[in-house]
Amino acid sequence: MLPASVLAVDGVLCRLAVYQQEGATGENILIVDDTAEFVVDITSAGFLGPISTEIRFTELDTLQVKFNVHVVTLGPAVNTYSRSFTAEYSLPATMRDIAGKNGAIYSLVVAPLSLLAIDTAGCLADHREQGSFTSAPSAYMDLNYMTSTLADFHWESIRDYLDFSYRRFQDFAGFTLPGKMQVYLCPCMIPSVIWDRRFGMAVDPTRNTAFAVYARELNTADPFIVTHTTLLRNFGYTAPFLSEGLANYFSLAAYDMKRILADRPSLSWRDFLNTGAYLEADPTTADRVATTAVQYLVAAHGLDRFMTLYRAADDLNLGARLEEVYGTPLAELEAGWKEYVDTLSITGSQYSAQAGLAEQMMNYRLMLTYAQEYVNWAPTKPDSMRALDLLKRAHFFNGNYYDAAAIQEALIAVGDTGARSWMARGSYEMMNGRYAEALKHFEQARGLDTTDEMVHFNLALYYINQGDPATARDILLNNISFAKEARAQGETRIFLANILADSEAEEDRKTAERLYQEVINIYQQTLSIRRSSPTHYLWMGIAYLGLGEIETGIDHLKVADFLESRPFYQGMINLWLGKGHLRSGHKEAAGEYFARVLAISSADYHQREARAYLEQP
Repeated sequence: MLPASVLAVDGVLCRLAVYQQEGATGENILIVDDTAEFVVDITSAGFLGPISTEIRFTELDTLQVKFNVHVVTLGPAVNTYSRSFTAEYSLPATMRDIAGKNGAIYSLVVAPLSLLAIDTAGCLADHREQGSFTSAPSAYMDLNYMTSTLADFHWESIRDYLDFSYRRFQDFAGFTLPGKMQVYLCPCMIPSVIWDRRFGMAVDPTRNTAFAVYARELNTADPFIVTHTTLLRNFGYTAPFLSEGLANYFSLAAYDMKRILADRPSLSWRDFLNTGAYLEADPTTADRVATTAVQYLVAAHGLDRFMTLYRAADDLNLGARLEEVYGTPLAELEAGWKEYVDTLSITGSQYSAQAGLAEQMMNYRLMLTYAQEYVNWAPTKPDSMRALDLLKRAHFFNGNYYDAAAIQEALIAVGDTGARSWMARGSYEMMNGRYAEALKHFEQARGLDTTDEMVHFNLALYYINQGDPATARDILLNNISFAKEARAQGETRIFLANILADSEAEEDRKTAERLYQEVINIYQQTLSIRRSSPTHYLWMGIAYLGLGEIETGIDHLKVADFLESRPFYQGMINLWLGKGHLRSGHKEAAGEYFARVLAISSADYHQREARAYLEQP
C-alpha cells in the first residue's frame, strides 16, 4: 500500500460508448454508455459489451490529451485493433468497423471530458506491475492479492468458495477452462482496471482475467466473476441478458424476483433485452430478471436449445431470436416465466446454503435475511432447531443481542436445553446489560454440567463485569486446573492474568506474566494454521499489553480491528485499543477508540467500561 502522502495524480474523466450497426438501416445503436477515470501512464483494461479494450493516456494538458486504444473482440472470431489518438476535451475519438460475432459491426467512442486530479491514496496499484500482487494457485485459477490487505488473510476461504462454484457450473455447462484464470482480489477499484460499477467487479474474458474488490466496506468476490469469464471464454459473446443470466444460474435470484414481480406484475423482458436498456436499468432488477429468465428457459426447454439462442443472439436481435429459437411469441414466453417464478419453491437447504455463503463472505445482513426465511420454512422440529440456531448466530453477527437472546429462548423452548444453551442465553442477556437474568441462566447451565469450562468462563466474566474479581479469580483458577478446551484455555488465561496483574502480591504478578506468555504461545501456534482469525490477534494484543509491550500489543489489536466485522468483537477490540493508547500516553487517541465503542452495537459491559474511561478527567 502507498503512503498517505500520495494523494492525487493526473488523470482524465472519459465517456466510453459502444455502438452496434443495425443491419437493415445501417443506423448506429448505442449499447454501452459509461464513464471512467484514467490515470496518466497506467494502462486500464476492461470489457465493454462485446469487446475487451486497453486504454492508456500518455499526455494530458488543459487543452487536449493523447492516448492509445487496443481492442480485442471476443468472437467467436477474434479480431484485434489498435489506434493512437490526440483529442480535445469533449470531442470523441472513434474506432469504427470493429467486427463482432455473426457479422455484427461495432464502433468504440472514447471522449475525454475533463482533466482530473485523481485521489489515489492507498489505491494506485497496477496489476501488471511485477511484485504488486502475490499469487496463490488453486485447481482452476490463480488468486492474486496485495500483501497486508484483507484478501491476504482470507484468500484460502475465497479460493474454496470460487473453486466449488466453478466446479458446479462446469459440470452443468459442460466446458473446460482453457488455461488458468487470473483472479485479482483488489483492496479498492485500482486504476489499471475499467470497472463495471454496477456491481464493483470486472471480467476480461479475452485475457482470461477477472477482478473483484475485497474489502470490509465492499466485497464483490462473487462466483459470478469466475462463471461469467469462463462462459464467455468458452462460448463467445452474447447479449448480457443471456450471458449474465446464465453465469448466475445457481444463484437464488428467484427469492428477490418473487418480490419484484409482486410489486411490478407488468414487468416485461422487453425492458431488458436491448443491451443498452439492460445496462442502464436498475442493476439488481436487471440481474434478477435475466437470471430467472435463463433458469426458466433451461428448465422448460433444456440447455441445448438455450445454447442455440446464446450462439444466435447479439445486442440488438435478442427479442427476434428468442421467438425464432423457441417458436413462441415473446408474450407467451414471458407468461411462462412469470408462472415459473410464482410457483417455484425455495427449499430450506437453499436458504441454509445461501446464509452460509453470506456468512463466509461476511455479508451478515444477507445472512440474516436468508436465516429468517429458513426459520419460516422449517416444517419439522429438527429443521426448526437448525434454523433457529442459524438465525441466532446471524443476529449476534449483526449486533442484535436482544433478538439473539429471544431466539436462544425459543431454542430452549423447542428442546435445546443443554448447559451450553442456557449459557448462551445468559451471555446474550449480559451483552444487553441484564445481569440478574444472566446470572440466573449461568447458574442453570452450571447446574446441568459442573465440568463445562466455557460455562465457568462465562460465569467468571459475569463477576468481572459486576466488579467482583475475587470470585472471578477463584473460578478461573479452577478452570485452568481442568481446562482441556482450547478456547477456554486461552481466554481463561487472559482474564485471570488481567486480575492477577493488578494484585499487590509479587507472586500473583509473576503468575500473570507467565499466563500472558502462555497466551501468546497458544495463539502464535493457532495463527500459523488459521491466520485470518481476528480474535486470535485480539487475545495476543491483550497479552502483549499485559507484558508491557505496548506497541506490539497495539499492532496486534489493529490487525484484529482490520479483520473483524462483527460488532461485539469490534467493540472489545476498540476498548482495548483505547486502553493501549492510554498506557502509551496518547490520551486523545484513546478517547477516539473509546468513543467508537459507544458508536457501534457493542456489548453493554464494553460500553460501560468505555464510558467510564471517557468520563475520567
